[in-house]
Amino acid sequence: LKQLKELDMDDNKIMEIPNKINNMINLENLYLESNNISAIPLGLCLLTGLKHLCLSMNNLTSLPRAIGRLINLELLDLSINKITSVPKEIGNLINLKRLLLSNNELTTLPIEMNSLVNLEYLSINTNKIQIIPHEIVNIFKIKELHFDGWE
Repeated sequence: LKQLKELDMDDNKIMEIPNKINNMINLENLYLESNNISAIPLGLCLLTGLKHLCLSMNNLTSLPRAIGRLINLELLDLSINKITSVPKEIGNLINLKRLLLSNNELTTLPIEMNSLVNLEYLSINTNKIQIIPHEIVNIFKIKELHFDGWE
């Protein structure tokens, strides 16, 4: 399994990601959508070669600060969860091109997101955000910004 580059375990009723996932050192794409996952273990955040991480349609309520270690991520899909905040360390993901945070419980976004200079697509639909910090709006590569359906 150490040579595995892609793992797709969508829709498997998984409740927990084993911390030993960090043994999959060559993993580039991890798809865990439509499960019952409630937390991201530190071990996952050690997979610095990850390019795509999809955890939509789970039961996540928070993100670990260590998510900022995934510096090679290009796609991060956390839509349709129960996430209430995004840690400022998200700003470390400088290679991120697509960030999907729609259908969560977010009330704000960290200003550190202005470091996401390669971000082209940001989806924050259906959250509880009242104001987007102007520092984020000015991310110059964004081609698509979706933010309808706010409360």
